[in-house]
Amino acid sequence: MPKKTKDGRYRAKITVGRDVAGKPVYKYASASTKRELEAEKTRIRQLYIDGLQDVNQDVLFGAYAKEWYETYKEPSIGFSSRTVYAGVMNKHIMPAFQDRQVKAIRSGELQQFLNDRAHMSKTEVRYLMSVLKNIFKRALVDGVISRDPTLALTKAYRPEKKKRALNDAEQKAALYVAANHPDGLILSILYYTGLRRGEALGLQWQDIDFAKQWIRVIRDIDFKTESVGDLKNEESFRDIPLTPELQEALEPRRGIGATFVIQAPVSHSHLCKATFERVWEGLQAAMLEAEPSIDKEELPSSKKRREKYEKERKGKKDRRGRAYKEPKPVYGSILTPHYFRHNYCSVLYNAGVDVLTAQKYLGHSDIRTTLAIYAHLSEKKKDEGAELVKAAFSKKVAEKLPDKKIPKLE
Repeated sequence: MPKKTKDGRYRAKITVGRDVAGKPVYKYASASTKRELEAEKTRIRQLYIDGLQDVNQDVLFGAYAKEWYETYKEPSIGFSSRTVYAGVMNKHIMPAFQDRQVKAIRSGELQQFLNDRAHMSKTEVRYLMSVLKNIFKRALVDGVISRDPTLALTKAYRPEKKKRALNDAEQKAALYVAANHPDGLILSILYYTGLRRGEALGLQWQDIDFAKQWIRVIRDIDFKTESVGDLKNEESFRDIPLTPELQEALEPRRGIGATFVIQAPVSHSHLCKATFERVWEGLQAAMLEAEPSIDKEELPSSKKRREKYEKERKGKKDRRGRAYKEPKPVYGSILTPHYFRHNYCSVLYNAGVDVLTAQKYLGHSDIRTTLAIYAHLSEKKKDEGAELVKAAFSKKVAEKLPDKKIPKLE
């Protein structure tokens, strides 16, 4: 029977177990009314004895996902990862599911959610998958749901462009633009060093030993934080050869006083993401103009302008009453900084540089990454060799035999 305390509240004692000495362990429940006391006793029994039995609770996904992130994920990840998780959750997951009850979300709609985002990068899709799986796994443990709808989810990736070395026309265009464009030094550095984009932008004059002809890679530019950041891995700290061609491109800019080799036009600091993307589009357009035969694609800024026109301006008029003109697509080379990195690896292979040295120059943490590229290039060379053999034997080198019967063998 519940007892009433001096302050008018009801109080009850619940035995939740026994300690190592066999003595009972008690927990106490108190409430203003008998009904509330019974509810509190039930809660204590579930917490200490029975576990949480009430599945399919009425819990909103948004509140539950926020609690999951703050309790289980945020304390164990760094600043960069927190930025990525926040972007994935706030931009994609929350708008789609935050006002739904967790128990109402089905496997099919989660799969469709991923399918609709197949155009995103592999990293973003992986984060989406990870967040959804972990939230629903925790919800199953907490008794919010009776079955996990993410068990059969599959990743839906867009067909990824295969990175390759530059072909002859692209090399010609890249080197021409590198020598003649105001921002061409970026292309020279990428072409002759194979640096990652962030590493190239983080390069400072003090990192270049012109006398011994070496470049030291010790930092990069992190576009997420818009600041100098750490390199990708320990193996990324490395020295790479300074080629005479790159030294010739760098020499005229020495002594200007800037810290970074590739600097922002105003601050003399490193390029930020927006500035780099604008500069790179200019280089893409210049390469296509220099060599119209190379592979091309519409530039991202051109796509955005046309999408904005379709969404906001199509069929409308400006303040002067004139109809908005539909923007024409603008094209440029398909090349990204990573193409130049793959090309550098191809040059090393064709020059006979062993795979361990190539791994060191490229800053790969796993030699299997370098081996995979070398194996691909080796396969390509084997195919080229096979074509040469076929071409050699296809030539009619034998003279026409005289019109005589060939004697039979005895």
